[in-house]
Amino acid sequence: METVRRILIGGILLLALDAS
Repeated sequence: METVRRILIGGILLLALDAS
């Protein structure tokens, strides 16, 4: 599903921003 993929990408982006 694209929704799940979008949520996963969003979570990764949030983690990346939080890490930096």
